[in-house]
Amino acid sequence: MFVPAGLHTATEARRHLDALARAGCGLFEVGLAHHTAFLDGPVIQTAYRRALQNRNVIDRTLRAVEHAASLRPTVVMTYWEPVNRHGPDYAKEVQMSQV
Repeated sequence: MFVPAGLHTATEARRHLDALARAGCGLFEVGLAHHTAFLDGPVIQTAYRRALQNRNVIDRTLRAVEHAASLRPTVVMTYWEPVNRHGPDYAKEVQMSQV
């Protein structure tokens, strides 16, 4: 199940992830919002725009990954630009959030 990070508050995101896990979702794909998500469709682009308006997208993504990974196998989907902007430690931070 694809989940755009940062769209909801941390509490709301945990509630949604818990409900999806209870409903039988076997894997989470957490999407890191990006302002030029032109490769995605209009629904994901809208979700990303809203997530970016909420700010702290990287932090919210890491928290969502941490909770999702505690429930089900989890992968992170992103464009290169946000990772490059955040710096080389982004991949390590994502990996540590899944420990």
